[in-house]
Amino acid sequence: NGNGEFSFSFYPEKDNNLPYWRNYLSFEASAVVTDSKGESQEANTTFSVGSASIILSSNLKDKVEKSSSEIIVSAKTLNGESISTKGTYTLIRLVDTEKNDEFQEKEVAASGHFTSETAIKNVLKKLESGRYRLRIEANDSKNRPVKTEDDFILYGNDDKQPPTFVHLWTIEKKTVCDPGEDAQIVFGTSDKNAYVLYEWFKNSECIKRERIEMSNENRTFRIPFDKSFGDGIVLVFTFVKDGKLYTVQSNVIKKQPDRNLTLKPTVFRDKL
Repeated sequence: NGNGEFSFSFYPEKDNNLPYWRNYLSFEASAVVTDSKGESQEANTTFSVGSASIILSSNLKDKVEKSSSEIIVSAKTLNGESISTKGTYTLIRLVDTEKNDEFQEKEVAASGHFTSETAIKNVLKKLESGRYRLRIEANDSKNRPVKTEDDFILYGNDDKQPPTFVHLWTIEKKTVCDPGEDAQIVFGTSDKNAYVLYEWFKNSECIKRERIEMSNENRTFRIPFDKSFGDGIVLVFTFVKDGKLYTVQSNVIKKQPDRNLTLKPTVFRDKL
């Protein structure tokens, strides 16, 4: 128009390959304008379009320690701005299937209501260790439903065995140490009669090697951090079961001094 403004319209097609919780698509629009002198200017903007105006997410990671963890649900607009909303949550116990990456819902373990950014306390600590699915649901400002799910493994620090069937289970309780402190790592396996090779490596050189028999159990390994470790060592757990090799490693590193400067403003007065 006379003000140099223009508009265009398009019909975004839904991508059926996206997971159901990804209810939006992001686009980038670019405009190039040339003036009467032949000089061009370009502007870009990014925006999202979806079946609902909000996105739900939680703070849960793949592994969650039950005694000290809380559930926090976050809600954001399609453009990434935080908003407040309310909804419901459901915790569902999962069981393994023949496919390693697929799990079957067994039973509802807990449910309730949430307000975004407000911690849901004392729920996880009451549940048995195992694999769970958190389902969170709400409606946007136009009453359109929004849902997302997070799968995670719930465990306790005192578990005697892995919370679900896994060949390799590790929890790094303490891996950053000063000389004289003990690092702590939990290693476990659901396999029976597993002969585990436990090794320490410093700069690719093996400085300790031990063979341990484990059978559907967890063990806590304490590593006294010695000055001779330098910046750290690598722990490696390896075993073979039914012709398959399983291995996992953890880094134990030296704590570095805090090099951040803390400035404290003071007033200087010349008293001379």
